[in-house]
Amino acid sequence: PGDVIADVLIQASDGRHSVVLDKDGPRKGCTQITAPGRIAIKSGMDTKEAEISMFIGTDNGDIVIKAENGKIRLHGTDIELIAVGEGGSKGNIIMKAGENITMDGKKVLVNAKTFLKLASPGNVEMAANSGMKIYASMIREITDAVAVKDSKVGGKDFQSKESCPF
Repeated sequence: PGDVIADVLIQASDGRHSVVLDKDGPRKGCTQITAPGRIAIKSGMDTKEAEISMFIGTDNGDIVIKAENGKIRLHGTDIELIAVGEGGSKGNIIMKAGENITMDGKKVLVNAKTFLKLASPGNVEMAANSGMKIYASMIREITDAVAVKDSKVGGKDFQSKESCPF
């Protein structure tokens, strides 16, 4: 619409293939690289394994990696997801899937500092072919039957609070 002046504009005969460095307007300071095909960035040929060979960072704002009609693959010797922050509203890692979340490894370790909950509106299965240890200072089992008639030791309140709202 003519509301931006580009300090630098490199554009191929196909206008979707360009590098633009915006000088002013609503996108002041914006750098945009577009391609109708693939963009490849490769580095680290002369660095050692433990050195950082590529850095993508921002001082403020979010980083979005989006594949409209494709997969996002993170592939490496190790993958670390680290969220920093305090107070409950920051420092969180959230995983959501429209279908399945599958974890597979020699060891899957979960260590919750204060609370761990596994919940499902359907079935939960636990299986161990060699042995299973369950330890707690107190174990209380409650079936969904308390929804109709509370047991002599209670449980109806727990059942109504813990029934999955899914």
